[in-house]
Amino acid sequence: MAGITINTKVLQKMVTKVTKCATEEVSKPISRYFGIKVVDNVFYLSASDGINIIKVFEVGIVCEDFSVTIYANKFNKLVQKTTCTDITLTSKGTYLEFKGNGVYKIELPVDPNEDTLIDFDNTFSFVKDYYNFGSLNVETSYLKTSVIKNVVAANKVGLFSGSEFKVPAGNTENYYCSENVVTSTGIIIALTNTKLFDKEFLAPKSLLRLLIDVEDEHVDITRFENKILFKALNVEIYSVESEDDRMFNYEQAVSFLTELKFEGNCEVLTSEIKNVVERIGLFTTTESEPLELMFTPEGLVVESKNSLGRETVPYTGDKRIINFNCVISLKILREVINAHKDVYINILYGHEVVIKFETGITTYLVALAAKSVVPEIENEGESTSENLNYSDSDFNDGLGEDVIPF
Repeated sequence: MAGITINTKVLQKMVTKVTKCATEEVSKPISRYFGIKVVDNVFYLSASDGINIIKVFEVGIVCEDFSVTIYANKFNKLVQKTTCTDITLTSKGTYLEFKGNGVYKIELPVDPNEDTLIDFDNTFSFVKDYYNFGSLNVETSYLKTSVIKNVVAANKVGLFSGSEFKVPAGNTENYYCSENVVTSTGIIIALTNTKLFDKEFLAPKSLLRLLIDVEDEHVDITRFENKILFKALNVEIYSVESEDDRMFNYEQAVSFLTELKFEGNCEVLTSEIKNVVERIGLFTTTESEPLELMFTPEGLVVESKNSLGRETVPYTGDKRIINFNCVISLKILREVINAHKDVYINILYGHEVVIKFETGITTYLVALAAKSVVPEIENEGESTSENLNYSDSDFNDGLGEDVIPF
């Protein structure tokens, strides 16, 4: 058969979009492959991580219909390293011929159980579900990708991202989408007052990572039960709702975050506290080291645990100041502050185990690193590390355990 010829930059862009799904997880064989298909002069490139399927396409590719499945990693690297203007792909039965700067034979994967070539569309039942989706009695709506991007930027601090955090076992990488969007590590709850979908949906992190790369502002949504399909100009993304195996009660998290009372609050410039934290951070030994926050009438005092760095952040705007000292992880404080895009941050404090940060439409509830206290007046503005009798276990990587009660 004749090969298809496609502009190298176009193919590089397509491969970049689908590669996020090619995770090559051992438990999900489908994540090792790309599906290539030409139907009615439309070129399709597909990938899946076993949770989502992404399919990008380019119209006007004159070629006979054909379909192959290839190893994603090698194809991705070869495409990205190609510097000539066009790439020609030709199916040769047991391999795909790749003509770019040179001529390469890309071996096609074989299903060991069937001793036949793997077919991306038919070998995996998850993909079959996707193709059957259009025949279901579905509900439709739409959303704007700019809104998704804002939500992801605001809520990513509420996603588990490393083993340094002591979080309950289970899935902590979901966006709970209802009247608000909520993420939580068990140490941080992030809530953005935005409604993404018409109905409640527990969206996997991997899905939103794919959606933020969609270039079109308008995305059509088709939904049936726990399945959802997103369509834009040159891309389709199919996903299924996450099963939250640790049964995190997101609704209870929202209630806890919105109803919790704090005796003190203050407003500071985002840029000011960000710069202070970065300077203080130069005098800490690890990212997870705790910082002490001292709320005083003169300003918010930030001090490193080793007392080598100390600086005061002035208040701005309305405030209700009570004398209060607390301890928070440098890493978490930095991430929360960096997630703020507004000029000002409102800080609510006075609770012994949590502190609250508000900006724009996003709120963060953060577990403190050790039980906090209201200092005696004579110690106002002074470090209370000795008075609190903190032990090394109190600063367990800057975080306590089980402080957010659900």
